[in-house]
Amino acid sequence: MAIDWTEKEILLLIVNLEDMYKRGVKYAKEHPKEKEFKVYVNFKTKTDYISWPKVKSLKNDLAKRITEYENTNKETPHSVWVNKPKTTATIKKDPEWMKNKYILQVAKKIGSWRNGKEFVEKIRAYAKKKGGLYKYYLNSRLLGTQKEIDGLTNGSLGNCVDWSQFGYAMFKIMGFVCRYAQWACTNVTHLTVEVYKLITNNYDVVDLAAIVDANSRRYEIGEHWCSNKRVATNPNWMFEKGAVV
Repeated sequence: MAIDWTEKEILLLIVNLEDMYKRGVKYAKEHPKEKEFKVYVNFKTKTDYISWPKVKSLKNDLAKRITEYENTNKETPHSVWVNKPKTTATIKKDPEWMKNKYILQVAKKIGSWRNGKEFVEKIRAYAKKKGGLYKYYLNSRLLGTQKEIDGLTNGSLGNCVDWSQFGYAMFKIMGFVCRYAQWACTNVTHLTVEVYKLITNNYDVVDLAAIVDANSRRYEIGEHWCSNKRVATNPNWMFEKGAVV
């Protein structure tokens, strides 16, 4: 089912916006009586779309927003907010965790972020840019936060365990209370993290493996692969030496 991004707080790759605008201009010329129509984020898959007036508005503001971002962050952005989260608009001072050595390393790859929700969208956008970052293998190959970050850099990250270890570390550094959640799946189990008060007043599931997978539909915070049958919370095998910060 196609999802309307027009009012969503979501990151859109700039290359996608440029392509959408080009397609929108062409369609508008061919159908001059239609003032409002859908412009698909990906014309081939046609799973997500934004209204034409919103695409035009984003395109008209793009140059200004890129300049502002570059002046503030000293880096070139790869994506733009369709609608900027209200939480980011009210933050005036950078959180102390933004100076953490691990955060700085990750931000160098995916761009900086100021809250947990932005982190998820930055990872999503980075994975799209790379053509997907999920890899299937059993157990963990990358023990320790530095190895997880190195894996993000060199493309070896990873399966649900490694993505969950990486997410767990990042959210803990940001000051969130978080835990691992193990779910029943076909023949194997599936691992995610759950982050307390990320978007609700309870624990919110974050399935980074599903979010970065190129062959899956779009997964939001609160959604995950496999069944809703919980096998374990904070399984002991996830806390072996070096697995977390």
